[in-house]
Amino acid sequence: MSGLTGAVAVAGGSSHSVALKADGSVWAWGRGDFGQLGNGTMVDSSVPAPVTGLANVSAIAAGYSDSVALLSDGTVWAWGDNGYSELGNGVTCPQLGLCDSPIPVQVSNLSNITAIASGGADCSHTVAIRSDGTIWAWGYNGDGELGNGTTDRTTVPVQVSGLTNVEAVAGAAEHSLALVGNPNTSLTLSTASVSVAQTVVITGASFAAHDTVKLYWDTTITAPLTTTVATANSSLVTQVRVPLTTAGRHNILAVDQTTGKSAYAAVRVKPLLALGPYAGPAGSTTVVRGAGFSAGEPIQLYWDQPQQLVGVATSNTDGTFYSGSGITVPLSATVGGHHVFGVGQNSHAVGIGVFIVR
Repeated sequence: MSGLTGAVAVAGGSSHSVALKADGSVWAWGRGDFGQLGNGTMVDSSVPAPVTGLANVSAIAAGYSDSVALLSDGTVWAWGDNGYSELGNGVTCPQLGLCDSPIPVQVSNLSNITAIASGGADCSHTVAIRSDGTIWAWGYNGDGELGNGTTDRTTVPVQVSGLTNVEAVAGAAEHSLALVGNPNTSLTLSTASVSVAQTVVITGASFAAHDTVKLYWDTTITAPLTTTVATANSSLVTQVRVPLTTAGRHNILAVDQTTGKSAYAAVRVKPLLALGPYAGPAGSTTVVRGAGFSAGEPIQLYWDQPQQLVGVATSNTDGTFYSGSGITVPLSATVGGHHVFGVGQNSHAVGIGVFIVR
């Protein structure tokens, strides 16, 4: 893609595309006659161009001829076609094409949003999850896409009827979908930050008494981490071993095998280094193994005192690496315990290993 690097998310409309970069900026290209590129014009662009006036964006979505962005402060901004109130800014358009916006405008009466999604064929609608688990929607409603019990147009977001504890949303051509969690079940971990192979204690509540409960890592539902049984008071206590995985945020999911009730808890995996041998004189060589880094990223290995680069490696697709010929303990290293740091150059994750100089 010409002129676009560092993208972390993309979305596509009918004839345009938008991309979110790691720095929180948004770029768009393609058809622009409704202002859906957000660059202040209504002309097409064959290369990505920055969307005007947006920063600290955390998520994006694209409708048929409009675009939407969720900012880190929980507000939502939209630009492009507004013929059917797709921008949600309170404007009633008397005629198609008169109320479109080539720059982002804030969606009215909407705050504390955690997720967005758009859908639509010929005309669009958008749905958003608020932090309290409710859903709000705006845009075209000719087929009841907004879920408020009517097919009437609304110029500002309206609450979707009868839904709470919503965990995810999606927008389709003429309907919307929501994933609703169970408000009763819960899952708690003994720690929120773990290393590969570390054991984590898990407690749960409000599962059916004596039911079998399986625990999974992320969405790997074909291979549970462990299987346990809820107690007579509907709680559970068990432990799991963190599998070989990449750095970053992951989920542990518990599913009651009889009722289907589920709950999940988030955990952040940090890298782990192991040295072998872990002790020796200055000038000796030790092999470094690591796990829990991002897939395929360069890793730099540093000796602590005096701090210096002693090796490089590249992680595998599962986040592991092996330093091959090893690293050499600096001749200037003093007797005693020292640290070797592995720094992921993409994820910036840091793993620490211990070496004892004798």
